[in-house]
Amino acid sequence: EDAASGGARRWPLAPIQPKGGGEARAAAVGRLPLVAGRALPPLVDAKVLPPLVNGKLMAPKPMWPRRFAAAFSSPPRGKNTTGAYSLLYPEAERIALADGSRDHLCSALHPGTACTQLTTGGFRYLDF
Repeated sequence: EDAASGGARRWPLAPIQPKGGGEARAAAVGRLPLVAGRALPPLVDAKVLPPLVNGKLMAPKPMWPRRFAAAFSSPPRGKNTTGAYSLLYPEAERIALADGSRDHLCSALHPGTACTQLTTGGFRYLDF
């Protein structure tokens, strides 16, 4: 722990050398960290590295599902509500808020009520 970091643990930058010899040391080459003397697998697998373009490493392109839905909870410092997000790409997006008081669109019309925002065809509809 370090007082300058607010008591947060700082991880070493140098490779951790396992106790013992031979196999444990060979297993640790290029792999961090060690847990109970055993090397964890590397963070990056060489088979899934992004391609090189003109000698530069390109970021992988994210693959999002075309359809999904998820419940969410927004913290008090945010919209301070719960709700659901749904996507049917590229046709529609739905955001349902249990309380639209802290959303700039919902609160402009009906503060303190549940609000659903539906986006489709280039328009955003509000439902209370």
